Amino acid sequence: MHIGCPRNPVTNIECSKRGDCDSETRTCDCDAGWMGAACHIPDCPGDPDCFGRGTCDQTTSPPLCKSCQAGWMGPACNDPCINGKQTPMDSGWCIF
Repeated sequence: MHIGCPRNPVTNIECSKRGDCDSETRTCDCDAGWMGAACHIPDCPGDPDCFGRGTCDQTTSPPLCKSCQAGWMGPACNDPCINGKQTPMDSGWCIF
């Protein structure tokens, strides 16, 4: 019987295909941007995620922030766009 690493609780995939299984320790070594025993929890940049200024988008790999609050932009919602507006949203372009 093969006893492997933790599996994603929804997809039942070992390490969620977002990390490598260490068969000796039976633990997942998660890729950047993922955490949890089965690498199934998104971990966007910033602490807390997106510095509390946006939404963590887990459809990207690694997960990035989107829909940053006015005055902020970038993959962690930590790049200032104080005297302008990010146009279009999530583009990284601050238009004055």
